[in-house]
Amino acid sequence: MILLKYRYRCGIIDAVQNGFGGAMSEEGFYNQETPQRPEHNIAPEHNTLPEYNPVYPDVTFFKESSVTTREENIFQGEPPAGEARRVWREKKRKERERYSLLQRLLGLASRGGAAVLAAVVVVSAVSFAQDGDNAGTIRKAVRSAQRPAFTQQTGYDPDALLRLWQRDPDAPHKYDTEHPVVYRAATCTQDGEEELICLECGVHSHSILTAGGHREGEPVKENEVAATCLAEGSYVRIVRCSVCGEELSRETITIAKADHTPAEPEITNETEPTCTEEGGYEEIIVCSVCGEEISRNKITVEAKGHTPEEAIKEHEREATCTQAGSYEEVILCADCGEEISRRTINVAALGHEASAPVREQEVEATCTEPGHYNNVVYCSRCNEVMSSTVVNTAALGHSAAAAVKEQEVEASCERAGSYQSVVYCSRCNEEMSRSTVTTAALGHDYETVRENEEEATCESEGGYEEVKVCSRCGAELAGSRTHVTTAALGHNYEKVKQYETQTCTLIQCYDIWLCSRCGEADPDQTPPVAYEEPAPGHQWSLTPHGYTSCSVCGQSAIDAWLNGAYVVYSIDSTYMEAMGEAGNSFSAVQLVFVDTNSVINSGGYEGGYGSNIMIPDEYREPGGRLRVDFYFGNYYISSNIVTID
Repeated sequence: MILLKYRYRCGIIDAVQNGFGGAMSEEGFYNQETPQRPEHNIAPEHNTLPEYNPVYPDVTFFKESSVTTREENIFQGEPPAGEARRVWREKKRKERERYSLLQRLLGLASRGGAAVLAAVVVVSAVSFAQDGDNAGTIRKAVRSAQRPAFTQQTGYDPDALLRLWQRDPDAPHKYDTEHPVVYRAATCTQDGEEELICLECGVHSHSILTAGGHREGEPVKENEVAATCLAEGSYVRIVRCSVCGEELSRETITIAKADHTPAEPEITNETEPTCTEEGGYEEIIVCSVCGEEISRNKITVEAKGHTPEEAIKEHEREATCTQAGSYEEVILCADCGEEISRRTINVAALGHEASAPVREQEVEATCTEPGHYNNVVYCSRCNEVMSSTVVNTAALGHSAAAAVKEQEVEASCERAGSYQSVVYCSRCNEEMSRSTVTTAALGHDYETVRENEEEATCESEGGYEEVKVCSRCGAELAGSRTHVTTAALGHNYEKVKQYETQTCTLIQCYDIWLCSRCGEADPDQTPPVAYEEPAPGHQWSLTPHGYTSCSVCGQSAIDAWLNGAYVVYSIDSTYMEAMGEAGNSFSAVQLVFVDTNSVINSGGYEGGYGSNIMIPDEYREPGGRLRVDFYFGNYYISSNIVTID
């Protein structure tokens, strides 16, 4: 097995990738423009590297090939368009290949010893001396080869290592199959190309990607015309490649005419059957698509026959209690009214039917006298008397009602009472019994009450007298009166807010401690300090022509007064805000002569909440009355009237 040295530091894998032809980066095979298929080897005349000689290596392949020279000499003067760019790319490609090979040589030489390394450096310097720009490249390669290393087995025997060095296609290359360089992808009809790169020596393996051929996809329908019962239908059956979408076949398919679609049966020429005659109708079925008649059938409906109604009575003679009756029973057809049958029915006499007995000529019995009445039975149909009997009733006797009190004398706490207990008859009210009943004296019912009560105050005692008094007669129990004293309550001081000024725009107040019972101020508290609280602001009332005054304090939204030759007006700021919130913006201010209701001057709103308007000379006569109108769109308000003095 061959032992190779691996680098320390950042170039730890240089020995494998650079020393033995490791995989070059993509930049090493094609330029940064459209990818070109690279050459398989360094130069056409060097398809196989010379046998490795660590002391006298063959470096002739570093020189430019004769093919390159010949290609450059063909043009004999000005090269064709783009030739300079192609030559520059070719030069850069060769420089990259030289540098890669130089790294591999230096890596092998460093493993062979100092003498071999020196020889390789000399040969490389001679080869690269043709181009002065490569001096730095040589120094970089030498520094890379001089790094410290450790050894590790590569797994190659000498023969395999030599074949790798000579780029033998049959050597045990490790091609990067996961990252092929695809120059042209295979399609359904054209082959493609790709190359695999050996991860050890950078050799390229070119292969052809065979065209895959078309794959039929599922057929699709296009230009489909549905068949009807009037005409055939059709569609185009198209098969396309499921890979590239190319159309593979196209065929027009004809669809046979469809059968008629029967609609719901239609009834025509209908004749209704009667009780005695047949009826009928024709049933027609047409196609719901084209309207053509499909079938026509004549249907016969049998005569319905008579339908008997409930029997009715005619020529009826009602039976009585003593005489028979009769009637004719007639049955008619419910549909046509024709008489179906008629017969006479005899009805037997009904006979008398007794109703409940009734009392007649009744004389009621009293408590002391008997009574009597006639018990009469009538026929319930003809009202004839069927029987009449006299019934006697005995005297009722007295019936005692509840006893009542008469001549009652109520008992008191110290005196007995009495009353007469009388029982009367509940029917005739005759007195049945009377007796005197005596009731005992009630005795006193004492309860304790308060009298002469004086309430205690914050600083003085109170008191009251307790005495036992009878709840019925009010008599006082001797020796039961006592005096009770209650302690003074003491002050109960609480903080109370006192207002000095309380308006819509200003609230001034202070806190003071007062007794909640007597209202006296706490003498131990410091003198109160006044402070302000947030005022609620004006509540402007809305009238048909705008906000005019506060509904709480009544303040006017606009005031006016006379100042020499001017009428001065002032508008409340909260009023302006209220108009703005209502969506009404300022439009104009006018000075109006009240007597004629004419505008005599106009003023401009200057952005504040007050301004003035000059009075024209002709309106400055004493007694003239003026007002200011302030407009917000369609709304306006008027100030108070100012009189010129």
